[in-house]
Amino acid sequence: MKLNPNKIPVNQPCVICNGHESRALIDLDFEQFGYPGKFHLRQCVSCNLIFNSPRLLDQEFPKLYDANYYFFSQTAQQAIAHVKSQYLRSIALIEHEHAPTSRRIVEIGSAKGYYLALLKALGWTVQGVELSAFAASFAERMFDIPVFNGTVETYSDQCKERFDVVAAFDVIEHVLAPDKFVRAISQLLKTGGTLILDTPNGNAKHIQTHRELWSGFIPFHIYFFNQQNLQRLLEKYGFSVSTAFSYNNAFQSYQERKKMVEPSLKEKIYETLGIRGALSVLKNRVMLIGETKSRLNKLIAQAAADVQKMPKYMDTPDASLPLAATLEGENLVIIARKL
Repeated sequence: MKLNPNKIPVNQPCVICNGHESRALIDLDFEQFGYPGKFHLRQCVSCNLIFNSPRLLDQEFPKLYDANYYFFSQTAQQAIAHVKSQYLRSIALIEHEHAPTSRRIVEIGSAKGYYLALLKALGWTVQGVELSAFAASFAERMFDIPVFNGTVETYSDQCKERFDVVAAFDVIEHVLAPDKFVRAISQLLKTGGTLILDTPNGNAKHIQTHRELWSGFIPFHIYFFNQQNLQRLLEKYGFSVSTAFSYNNAFQSYQERKKMVEPSLKEKIYETLGIRGALSVLKNRVMLIGETKSRLNKLIAQAAADVQKMPKYMDTPDASLPLAATLEGENLVIIARKL
């Protein structure tokens, strides 16, 4: 993938507090992803929002979300295991608040539709919004899920429907203008409706201990929110936060993390030969051979039966680890109501 080397500054002024001062935090190098040059993580001195600046030009971002984007290259079993966990720390926590007649949800960044397919099997009326044409087409073809191919800002401008729930998992850290993103979500929600946001945690303990090796630092991520500054942004657009928690709360040493992310000898050879990208494309094509509509929907039906017997996230060991008490786990979940 060839990317334009020109970049533009980010968060001037700050999207949360309108401040103009920031401190240098960590320098990052994303050459292995095809990103040219250095990127500098900075932190607003007023609200502690972390941001990746400078970033690529707007027109470069769609190139990142093609069929080889890492979330799209999971096997069906991996994707379903992921959305089962996702359900238990999201809809499962609020489902009792929604009668069968008030279970209309739109997922922003719906990817290949596995999460919405699970909710559909559990009786929800679902709608997706997805930037990737490849992923949107997959969800429509395999799960009969309606998906708008584009941004939530464009969708909210033309959508007349209002939803009971809006969910966005691992999305807000990618968007170029988080304020416009939240405003668009507010337009889609009914008064009293629920917003669920899940994002890498800008207050994660591992940012301090892992530095440039932290799992949240990838080239697709522009902003890193903590509970306080994300709540501040939501309140600006008429939301009241009811629940906030972190997950993936197990502590990992720097050496453990370094060993985990070091490329294998095979990967180094592939990179040297310049064939890693071609192998990724081939892998995706091979995976699609076994992904028939009938098989996938059987797997989803089984997953729907499974999650009804599983403990909700708050009843799992991860929710009781020390980092959970201080909201310093790897990921942050915010549940808010539209006032």
